[in-house]
Amino acid sequence: MVFAAGRSLNHYFATWLPVLSVLAAGVLRDLLRSLEDSARSPWTKRLAIGGILAAICLVPARDLVGHAVQLRALGPRNATPIAQEIMNVAGPSDSLLMWGAEAGFNFLLAVPAPTRYAYQYPLYTCGYTTAERIEELAAGIEREGPLIVDTANSNGLVPPLDAAAFDAWQADAEGCSLTGAMASLVDEIGRTYEVAGSLPSTGWTVYKPRSGAGQP
Repeated sequence: MVFAAGRSLNHYFATWLPVLSVLAAGVLRDLLRSLEDSARSPWTKRLAIGGILAAICLVPARDLVGHAVQLRALGPRNATPIAQEIMNVAGPSDSLLMWGAEAGFNFLLAVPAPTRYAYQYPLYTCGYTTAERIEELAAGIEREGPLIVDTANSNGLVPPLDAAAFDAWQADAEGCSLTGAMASLVDEIGRTYEVAGSLPSTGWTVYKPRSGAGQP
């Protein structure tokens, strides 16, 4: 069921942890009981117990080392300064749409998204996306006139709003990653929005409704 979403990010499995911890404890208990009940020598039992404990420690240690290497290479991500950059570039707004998968900035800035698709990956998922769902996103943008922060330069799964970059990205699109309805929405945003600036730390471009367009 987890993989049915089409992606397998680590945090998708967080709800498994309580159940898996109980099951793992049960397996360990049964293994230790079987060793205690066996007729093996004490040294054999100690070695078996040591092997079990080593396996218990090594599996999570391997994952922790991988995360540590990634953190050392990329450095910690502090989203608060990025949120401040959005405010510095665009100023206060009643609505904010992070174009991509960065809806956490809506939380940090306490600014709502104009649509339930604040996180837009579903709209690029085969078997889920439809023209009607994309039209729902478009209707929210038209109704609210939000600031839009384009995160596509750091997220290859969403098309950039810049026309030249969009044409290049579209040539590489496969499957349901880009539909005609989404292409039309990007084109409409290009007609009704203008660049307000870009964020120094990420290069994300900030768009605002064009002057004179009026609040939809």
